[in-house]
Amino acid sequence: SNGPVTGSPHWSPDGKWIAYDSRLHGNADIFAVSVDGKTTRRLTSLDANETLPAWSGDGRHLYYSSDQAGELQIWKMPFENSAAARQI
Repeated sequence: SNGPVTGSPHWSPDGKWIAYDSRLHGNADIFAVSVDGKTTRRLTSLDANETLPAWSGDGRHLYYSSDQAGELQIWKMPFENSAAARQI
């Protein structure tokens, strides 16, 4: 395709969202799209690469890889408040 590199899709446990990573804005960020395709949410927007999203078992959090600390680390964010992400 001629679009941005996009991949790593992962269904939410409730089946309502698909989280994925994309280089839509240059570096890789985490996005989520509703299964009906009507709503897309950009969940990260730092000047870093965030990739490989995975949902927690209850669907309330996303785990992902980020190099924002200078090397790849695992981060966790609440799906409803991505600004509250923290390194684990």
